[in-house]
Amino acid sequence: MADGEPSQPRSPPRSLRVLSALNLGFFAGLSVVVGAYLAGDLSLLGDFSQAPYLIFGLVFGGLLLPILPALTMKRRPLYATVWALLGLVLTIAAAFWNFLDPVTTNPEFLVRGLVSAGLVLTTAALWSILYRAEWMPVHTTGRRLWLYSFVGTAVLVIVSSVIYIAESYAYFPETILLWEGIGAVLFILLFLSARRRPAGVEGTPRDPVTSSSSGSTHNSARTSAILPALLVVILLASAGSPLVAGPTPTDSTPSGRSWQGSSTTATPIKHVVMMMLENHAFDNVFGVYPSDPLTASSGISANLTAPENLLSLPSMPSGLSAVPNGSFDAGGPIEGYSAYHLDVDGGKMDGFRQYSGPAAVTYLTSSQVAPEWDWAEEYGLADNYFAPMLTETNPNRLYSMCGFSPVINDYGPPPGIPYDQCIFSELSAYNVSYGYYVQDPSQGIGNLGYIQGITPQSPWIGTFSDFFSQLSSGSLPQVSWMEPVDGGSGASYDQLPDTLGGTMWLLKVVDSIMESPEWNSTAIFITYDEGGGFYDQVAPPTLDGEPLGQRVPLLVISPYSKEDYVSNSLLNHCSFLAFADYNWHLPALNGFVGASTVPLDFFDFGAAPRAPVDLTAAKGFPVPSSLPFDASNAHVASLSSLFPQPLQVPLSGLGYARSGSTNVTLQSLGAGVYVSSNFSDVAIYESPLTLIVVFDLELALIPFGMSRAVRRRPSRP
Repeated sequence: MADGEPSQPRSPPRSLRVLSALNLGFFAGLSVVVGAYLAGDLSLLGDFSQAPYLIFGLVFGGLLLPILPALTMKRRPLYATVWALLGLVLTIAAAFWNFLDPVTTNPEFLVRGLVSAGLVLTTAALWSILYRAEWMPVHTTGRRLWLYSFVGTAVLVIVSSVIYIAESYAYFPETILLWEGIGAVLFILLFLSARRRPAGVEGTPRDPVTSSSSGSTHNSARTSAILPALLVVILLASAGSPLVAGPTPTDSTPSGRSWQGSSTTATPIKHVVMMMLENHAFDNVFGVYPSDPLTASSGISANLTAPENLLSLPSMPSGLSAVPNGSFDAGGPIEGYSAYHLDVDGGKMDGFRQYSGPAAVTYLTSSQVAPEWDWAEEYGLADNYFAPMLTETNPNRLYSMCGFSPVINDYGPPPGIPYDQCIFSELSAYNVSYGYYVQDPSQGIGNLGYIQGITPQSPWIGTFSDFFSQLSSGSLPQVSWMEPVDGGSGASYDQLPDTLGGTMWLLKVVDSIMESPEWNSTAIFITYDEGGGFYDQVAPPTLDGEPLGQRVPLLVISPYSKEDYVSNSLLNHCSFLAFADYNWHLPALNGFVGASTVPLDFFDFGAAPRAPVDLTAAKGFPVPSSLPFDASNAHVASLSSLFPQPLQVPLSGLGYARSGSTNVTLQSLGAGVYVSSNFSDVAIYESPLTLIVVFDLELALIPFGMSRAVRRRPSRP
């Protein structure tokens, strides 16, 4: 090389090219995860349990795809550009799919997708520029820094992903923000390390610029690199700050009846208990009630009131099959927002086998659910009762407590729900006692975790033992939620896929209520949170302008319940809240509760309370002696012999029609509302807006990086 001629840059060794490609790929992969989150893909999976596979696939793809081009690359970051463009195209395609598909006709998904597409490009391009400008150090210290950054980032993503999955897919924005914060810190470290490299040592010579301009450039680069990290610190310091301010809960007193609460109830009912199991559609549980082949010879079952079910159809839908006698395995259909909408197929109800799988087109018989059939025989069954949303568990359970949901699938929190948006706040305001019972609150309180200010130590949250103790002492709260699926009970009592444990749990709880001093003044509501992907023939209707979810069973058990009654009233989970508000003279919790039918037609309040119809162990029912219990030790082959039971009142002696409906709503009664409009609470650092801002700040580094790459490019003779 002639004297005075600028030295040619040395091509980095292959090992460093591969290592830098891995880092670039890792952050490009994470950027695609962020894009998927902002595009709404993570909340639209066929089953949200597939989220770990999505994250793994994206990150693994980000690591694997850049390796081969990196092996042959000679200072040309074309592979990064291709990756960025691929991510851009795929994210835009996903966003448009979400927008155009009838399942997700929501402009928000399009906007999110367009924004996230730029974010995919941003991260990949940023790291590409670092390589192009040869900012990454090639000396020993720098090589170690790359290695440590890769290993550290890999450990961070793996650990945070495991935590995210273990926490039931909660706090994903914080996880993304943590990843991006680490990325910003690594950017700063790598930049500072590169600036410490002596000129001409295993790299490109210094730029032929003046010291003043060089110093200004260095300062600008460092300032630009530090900005994302500073933003992370500021956002973390603002933890808990709401993104939006919501209205103050209000109540009104219309003329006529007072809706300001009263210790005197509107009915003889002094206690209501809600029990919500998991994932069964109406036709899955009561599809062939009351006359499946195992019970058709019974004279009682032949005269019971039949709901609208599979037996109402001219012929059994093709492909449907019964769970075999002696088996309690109901199967496990594919679940999720998208899957359920495709199942329903715009009301055609013909997509279940294709989208939720073969397990979706099965139904139970008296062999698995005889006790539930007995309660339908002796008390009331609804055949027009729907989950509030056509989606998974969390949104529908939130409706049963808050009358709305800020999420559309099983993810979160965030967002959180302010305490004063929920029924617990209203009951407190009007001095109506309430309790929420799980197996062990210290092991989790389920969907209460969405509601701000509620902890496992809240005084009204108790154990199953607390519930039974209060029953026996006559101190049960006026409104109770007895939850079989939270507090560490897992799938032991949720009836999915094994129905026996959940049925035994129900037998124990209902039997205990019937034996208690509270029986004569109690109404028990037993339902399922959502259809779980199981087939049902009835297309979901709309209520108050909102489409409802799938049809699910509802049993109403009370000394005032009509025997062998089938309610055709249009009901949903908020009808339970409407009944509580009606019974204690309260305003409707919110507008949706106000528009939900009050389930009054189940009751005959003019009659004397009936004695309990005990489905006890003495009658052969598998009632556990205590909770918790292990259903696998029950050694039950089939329950079919337990249905039907003798009727308490001869059908000919009933003084009412055995089916009917009501259209009474709190809205029609002029009850007013407690919460005028609902809102969720999202801390600034948890919001998609924050991620957009963080990425935009990183995007601002790209023009500067490009200029630095040009300045550092060696001149050619």
